[in-house]
Amino acid sequence: MSIIQCHLDYASTVWFYSISQALRNKLQTTQNKLVRFVLNLDSQTHVGNEQLAVLNWLPVAKRVDFITLCQVFKIYNNSSPTYMQKHFIPVSSSHQYSTRFRVTTTNNSNNSDIGFKDSGRYYSKGQRVW
Repeated sequence: MSIIQCHLDYASTVWFYSISQALRNKLQTTQNKLVRFVLNLDSQTHVGNEQLAVLNWLPVAKRVDFITLCQVFKIYNNSSPTYMQKHFIPVSSSHQYSTRFRVTTTNNSNNSDIGFKDSGRYYSKGQRVW
């Protein structure tokens, strides 16, 4: 498992949200085949939440969300690298209306709020999942 899962996890928070649903389904199928192999199940056996729970695994989409949330948590608590922290600024430092994050871009000279304009970007998705 550890040999394959690391390849699925590597940068998945960046590329997963921008791929098509067909490719997401292929990734889930790959994980299901891995579950069948690890649990020594027949190739036609349905893989559901019960089998994933036995292995303490999450479905691919939920795992990517989990990894994203872990990264946002680290950013929020200042335990991530500074190159990631500079893209997330607590809204409380901008105004008093919310306690969530505002995503900024360093390419823009006035650090304007890009919010949810680009739903495929990791920073936007991290803000939305949080």
